[in-house]
Amino acid sequence: MVDLIFLYQNLYADLPPTLAVFISDVFEMFPAGIFDTKHMAEFCSRFPASFLEYVYKKCQRENFLDVKNSEQQFSLHFHDYRHYVDCIEYIPCGFHMETTRAQTTFCTNFAAHGWCKNGVACSLTHDLDIILDNEQFVTEKKKRRRARKTAKKRRASSESLQDHAGQGDMDTLQTDSPVVNEMNVSLGDKSEMDADAGNDAKVKLNVEDCRARACDESPSKHSGIHRAGFDAFMTGLSMARFVCKYGALPKQHFGLAEYVNKLCLSGKDMGLLISKSSFAKTSIDHRNKLATIKSK
Repeated sequence: MVDLIFLYQNLYADLPPTLAVFISDVFEMFPAGIFDTKHMAEFCSRFPASFLEYVYKKCQRENFLDVKNSEQQFSLHFHDYRHYVDCIEYIPCGFHMETTRAQTTFCTNFAAHGWCKNGVACSLTHDLDIILDNEQFVTEKKKRRRARKTAKKRRASSESLQDHAGQGDMDTLQTDSPVVNEMNVSLGDKSEMDADAGNDAKVKLNVEDCRARACDESPSKHSGIHRAGFDAFMTGLSMARFVCKYGALPKQHFGLAEYVNKLCLSGKDMGLLISKSSFAKTSIDHRNKLATIKSK
């Protein structure tokens, strides 16, 4: 929303006096529709955070895992213009997935919002690769814990059915003494602890398996690489990921019609709808600008 207002004011015309008029102008300026990747990150992908650098790195990782698992993915190709134009700067955009960083303490405020009041003086890391390593580690551990609980319930249900079926054919064996029960509980706890240790090792191996670098050069470990060109690239890559995962290219609006013309409003449960209103006309500056463009 802020970026759209900035572009309108600096590259198009003076801002209209009211929000309703501004929305009417924007609706006419982009007849094919607008997609807000921040809105899609919050309401489509349900990411834990929605600031641009986080969404970019999250989408980059998800696409890499899809490539590895032979699922639907997108690919990028960069032309090398350095032999023709000297003013183009190439920025490494690779990433790491490392087991050793999966439990590194990081700044939770930066992880959630993309900023920290302490700035560079913060004693905790702002490295998004480390933050995403931790996030993936916790997610995988929760999945395995749920799977373990489900398997345990199934085993208990199966044993209960077997005991019930065999009661009419054999005598009941009395094993209700406190010593036997305590032994069974102890053995059960030990087996669960062993399973936890084994599954944690599997999680670490899975993360280790996914360790990768998207380019040969080492990426910058500093956060906040905000430049107009790189921001546009991060937005484009994020949108490509959303279309690849949730949409369909042959369809109108990429098959994502429910997210078109909706802008993210921080702290709100719904986005700002960009739609022409019967109660608000377009601004005079906008009409004059359109007339000038059409006349050329």
